[in-house]
Amino acid sequence: ARWIGSPNAAPSILLISPCLLMVSLGGVYRGYLVAKGDFSTTAIASLIEAGAKLILGLLFIILGKAISLPLEWVCALSVLGIVIGTFVSSIYLKINIKIKNQDQILKQFNFYRGEKKNIQMQILRIAMPITFGSIAAGISSLVDLSMIIKRLEFSGIGVEKATAIYGNYTTLAVPMLQVASALLAPISVVLLPHLSSARADRKRDGFDFMLSIGCEMSAFVSVPLAFIFFFFPKNLLSMLFPESSASLAAPLLRVLSIGVLSLSMLFILNTILEASGRASLQMGSMLIGVLVKMPISYFLISNPNYGILGAPIGTVVGYVVSMLFSWICCGASGISSTLLKTYLRPFLNSAISVLCVGALLYIFGQNFNSWGRNFLTLFLFGSFYLLLSYLFGVLRIEKIKKIAKQPKSIA
Repeated sequence: ARWIGSPNAAPSILLISPCLLMVSLGGVYRGYLVAKGDFSTTAIASLIEAGAKLILGLLFIILGKAISLPLEWVCALSVLGIVIGTFVSSIYLKINIKIKNQDQILKQFNFYRGEKKNIQMQILRIAMPITFGSIAAGISSLVDLSMIIKRLEFSGIGVEKATAIYGNYTTLAVPMLQVASALLAPISVVLLPHLSSARADRKRDGFDFMLSIGCEMSAFVSVPLAFIFFFFPKNLLSMLFPESSASLAAPLLRVLSIGVLSLSMLFILNTILEASGRASLQMGSMLIGVLVKMPISYFLISNPNYGILGAPIGTVVGYVVSMLFSWICCGASGISSTLLKTYLRPFLNSAISVLCVGALLYIFGQNFNSWGRNFLTLFLFGSFYLLLSYLFGVLRIEKIKKIAKQPKSIA
């Protein structure tokens, strides 16, 4: 906590430490269930975890304030919701695996036992590059935490103001990007076993079909989010946070909007590399992005002309570089991708939706208060986008049914 320049964070770091064990175990359980095609159990576990984080976190905050604990310990108590949520979801996953698959696992144990060392080496060869790539992303976030506050102080801003600016960025703008990541990550999770199975069975048509579906779903989700973050950042943030905070964070979110598109493409491209047995290239992509991002953020944040705006700029440039690297690797590996083509129609639909919303708000927007206008803006954009997506064939019931008929397990 002292190293990152925020000593008051020590209680939170202390109380979140048990999550390391639970996240590790939960990750193994989720990986097993996903490989079996059981996405419903992992989805329920995620809901349990999220619900505990929210409800218990709030309850612990209320309790901490009621007994007049120092602010840093009140914040730390909110972390207990995360700890308990992670613990309960991991237990839920373990119980489901035991109930559904215990007999099957016992029957296969003797068969696998003789090949245990070989299987462990295969797992390591696949897992280590992915793990190092994740570590790179985690280290990047940790360095951000330390660097942003210190570089803001270096530019002449006091420690309290620097901490407040950093808090505004990480509490308002960054979570919006994390929402995009949370919506895109499941697409990769579902896509990976299908691509791996098609690749192993040498079913090129199946591989191309699932890849096109993954690209379409990623584009369908990411493009409108990017447009909202770019054209309506203040409308979105003002509905969730105080007006003054939203005004400060809106330009930061506008910059991050570009990163949403790069991030969505990066998810798909890295999933292709992982499914094709080239996880080391995925790791290289993440590392290169981090190495590019850090110096850009370091120098821009301390520049008074940029300040905190340097942080999202560095993040976006890092994502773009990672995406380009993965794109080149996929091309060099002989894997074709229809990314640009699938992103075109959602892009046009989003652009038309923005124009329609602007026209309607110009005519009728004066009849609503600030909150109502913000809600109407986002509602109209979403409605126009869904309508246009249906009319132009991006979103069709027949296509969803076709996806649902795909094999749910590679086991």
